[in-house]
Amino acid sequence: MRYFGVLPSSFFPLRLLVYRSRFLPRFLGVWLSIDGFTYVILSLTSVLLPQYFEKVYTISQPALFGEVALMLWLVIKGAKPEPLPRSVILGGGLGCTSWIVGGSSPIR
Repeated sequence: MRYFGVLPSSFFPLRLLVYRSRFLPRFLGVWLSIDGFTYVILSLTSVLLPQYFEKVYTISQPALFGEVALMLWLVIKGAKPEPLPRSVILGGGLGCTSWIVGGSSPIR
């Protein structure tokens, strides 16, 4: 018998964080949520109806690629830092670098 254990319980906080994140697309959060429910269904099928496990596993295979999609997104998109705005590069964007050179405190 195959049993996937407590793995689905770790997917629910992860999918919520991915869904609320602005760095990752929301479809990854939805996909991970489907992935977590698929693990629960596979676990219940392996315990309650083991004769149907192979068929359920075959049908649910596309849903299990949510983890792979998250990994690929983080490797490809996450490795590219966004360029800084031009005003920050020139030093006028934050306004906190001039007091270090001039010696006066910005707090008055």
